[in-house]
Amino acid sequence: MRGIHFPSLLKNWDIIVHKLCEEISTHDVLLCIKENLLRKRKELAKNKYNVEKIDMSIKKLEEILKLIDPEQF
Repeated sequence: MRGIHFPSLLKNWDIIVHKLCEEISTHDVLLCIKENLLRKRKELAKNKYNVEKIDMSIKKLEEILKLIDPEQF
């Protein structure tokens, strides 16, 4: 099985998110993105990569999640 084609993913990001949001809530989509970033951060940190940008992204996602649904986060 082949991996994700990231240039295509980034190019069609708005279409992908729109389709996902038809099935589940925006909060759930963002939560899934955050979980994937956390997983990737752990992998990159283990290999001694700079994870500062991922940390900033995770922090912004947490702020957005809190604004969307303060009770759930």
